Amino acid sequence: MERGCEMDRRLLVMIALLATGCAGLPTNPPRLSIVSLVRDEATMLEQTYRIRLRVQNPNPQELKVKGLSYALQLGDKPFLSGVADQPFTVPQNGEGVIEVVGIGPAAHLMPPVETLDQGPTGAVAYRLVGTLDLAGYQLSDIQTPTLAFSDTGVMPLPPGLATDYELPR
Repeated sequence: MERGCEMDRRLLVMIALLATGCAGLPTNPPRLSIVSLVRDEATMLEQTYRIRLRVQNPNPQELKVKGLSYALQLGDKPFLSGVADQPFTVPQNGEGVIEVVGIGPAAHLMPPVETLDQGPTGAVAYRLVGTLDLAGYQLSDIQTPTLAFSDTGVMPLPPGLATDYELPR
């Protein structure tokens, strides 16, 4: 009987350790939105863009990020995607701006502007989706916790998608 109690105590200690190990994980998804999108360079097959993203952390603890991956759609069409392994920290209930690089097809390989659903002002709806890889919360040797994000909005669309543009604030 005493052996069963000892095993029960060990099990409770293991459960408590596991529970406290995950207690610091952020539970609310971060909000990422586009601040600016600037074409960097273009080749025959692809265009590279510098994108500034605002990261808002609605959690009561700081958000330590070691990388991210994302995709951006204009209208309902894929526009560009990217990954970044630059670490950054967003303060608790705070925000910051990061710059990442995205790659999309060359302008002549993109859907014609006319096929994008534009509003009366020439603006187009966008959708930004992706995941943040969190730092400092290793679940196992091979599993890093992630937080998904998604944002939608409207941005001005320049003629031909070939010029730089800053989103209105």
